[in-house]
Amino acid sequence: MKIRTGFVSNSSSSSFIIATNGKAKGKITITMEVDIKDYAYETIKTVKALKEYFYENYGWEEGDDDSWVSEQFDKSKDAINRGKIVYAGSFSDEGTETVETLLCNEGLKDFVSDDDDIEIIHSEGGY
Repeated sequence: MKIRTGFVSNSSSSSFIIATNGKAKGKITITMEVDIKDYAYETIKTVKALKEYFYENYGWEEGDDDSWVSEQFDKSKDAINRGKIVYAGSFSDEGTETVETLLCNEGLKDFVSDDDDIEIIHSEGGY
């Protein structure tokens, strides 16, 4: 059993002490496998369903003058036309899953490689 001495709080942080041979720069590699579909609330397979999704979630229809939404729609539509399935979802930092908190704060871009056959249409981290 570990006993903390000194100041104790309700903080969710933990400390560490490391030693290196001087060549290491304190960087570690973390490999994890996450099924993005677990965080998706929409699975979109057709352009018709994509149009419905964008209307219901953004109030957007083709021809509307919203460049950001139009760009996301066009990228998604292109992916569907190339035979891909579009998943729309979100990550939260309010749960207990560390990986979800990490993805919420950082987004997907640094975690998805070209070899994963996953095309990131939109993902940003932080607030």
